[in-house]
Amino acid sequence: MHSNSSDRNVKIADAARVRGEELLTLGEAARFLTLNREVTASQASIEELIRVGCQGVRLETIVLSGTRHTSLEAVERFCREVAAVDPPRWPDCLLRVLGLN
Repeated sequence: MHSNSSDRNVKIADAARVRGEELLTLGEAARFLTLNREVTASQASIEELIRVGCQGVRLETIVLSGTRHTSLEAVERFCREVAAVDPPRWPDCLLRVLGLN
């Protein structure tokens, strides 16, 4: 299956934006999406936020040496952008990713 050109352009833009930032593995990024000490996102949850996104916002990534990374700054941008879409509550998609919905 081939990805369409708009998906490819988004991935290229993501890579350019993430370059030069503090890189995180997907497991490390999961720790930043935490509601409390008992509720954290998993690596699979982070992968869903990359592929599917939440409220139209997808987590930016870059592939280096065959391993996908994101960045601390990309996680912060993602959280800001999702919060801007629906500020009064946690969006259902994030609650689902965290296993709370």
